[in-house]
Amino acid sequence: MEKLPRLTGRELVILANIAALIIAEDKQNDDLRIIGNFLALTGSNVLAILSINLGANINAEQGPIP
Repeated sequence: MEKLPRLTGRELVILANIAALIIAEDKQNDDLRIIGNFLALTGSNVLAILSINLGANINAEQGPIP
């Protein structure tokens, strides 16, 4: 199995931002949320935590999900 190239710090930050935007963009669209979560997890555990924290902050500002 071929190894994937390692991402730079800047690429990881961009990936985290894209993931957070996708997760926040449309909570009704499960496909987008799955893609966003996958992007967050493919970067690193730190990015996953960052994305989850960003999502939690967005939820806190908007109130509970009905």
